[in-house]
Amino acid sequence: MLVVCGMMAVISLVIHSTLFSGIRLWQRMDTLKVNEDLNIFLERFSSDIANSFEFTGIGFTGEEESLDIPALVKSPLGRKDIPGKVIYAYDRQNKVLTRSQMDYSQIYLDTRVSPRQSLTGINSCKFSYRVLDKQKKEYYWSGQTFAGQLPDAVRMEFELGSGGDLFSKTVSIPVSGELK
Repeated sequence: MLVVCGMMAVISLVIHSTLFSGIRLWQRMDTLKVNEDLNIFLERFSSDIANSFEFTGIGFTGEEESLDIPALVKSPLGRKDIPGKVIYAYDRQNKVLTRSQMDYSQIYLDTRVSPRQSLTGINSCKFSYRVLDKQKKEYYWSGQTFAGQLPDAVRMEFELGSGGDLFSKTVSIPVSGELK
């Protein structure tokens, strides 16, 4: 009887440690998935901002919780990249940061598009823009863009997850106006 109780204790310990190791591995893999999603989203954001350009009829519009930029987007026919608009928006109620895109025809037909990529679990998000004060000939950070002026850079700051991890990404726009 004493041998059976000893074997049951050892078997219980092995089962417990195996389950605990499995749970830790699952948690680690889940964390890696969030980090991968975050890295992919930030890489796409950087690419969109760095490759934005001035295009007649598609303006650069930036506010604290949303950003519309002219960019090259995939054609619905999938054959080539065409001028369009990329929209980043923060939904405070659902705690989601979304990215959607519209091609040139969708913009002028006023077609509703659903977001294709998103980050979930965003507690707060703020966009800011480095713009030129033409009178002082100095750059400063603003919570909005101004009509007819492409900013020098865009910064996205957000708080992710229950741990409140803060992230910031600043991307320069190469085609913006320079201080002369």
